[in-house]
Amino acid sequence: MKLHYIGILRNESQPAHEIVAEKELSSYSRFTRNNYGEFMTLFAKTVAERTRPGQRQDVEEQDYTFHAYGRTEGVCGIIISDHQYPALVAHQLLSKVVDEFLSKNPRSSWATGTPTLSMPELK
Repeated sequence: MKLHYIGILRNESQPAHEIVAEKELSSYSRFTRNNYGEFMTLFAKTVAERTRPGQRQDVEEQDYTFHAYGRTEGVCGIIISDHQYPALVAHQLLSKVVDEFLSKNPRSSWATGTPTLSMPELK
């Protein structure tokens, strides 16, 4: 059971924008880490764009499961895990992470432009 990615994306307009993300790429060779990181970001954006406000969904792609939680505030939390990671646990974690993000970052800090914020709690 492994988490590869936790991120929060603005999805109220397309294309979705990655506001904050943490990736665990240490299990990949240093020559392919960038490619895997880009794959995760690209698919996280795609899943976020297809997740409606208030919707939770799980999407399986290759060796990964994308867990998504769309919020009415215009953000979507995404977790990328292996297939063994329990969906219920992933969605509970998503709820907690998105709630913390929204309580610490006012909408004005991420609603416009292409900001990239930090969230040390994700490490």
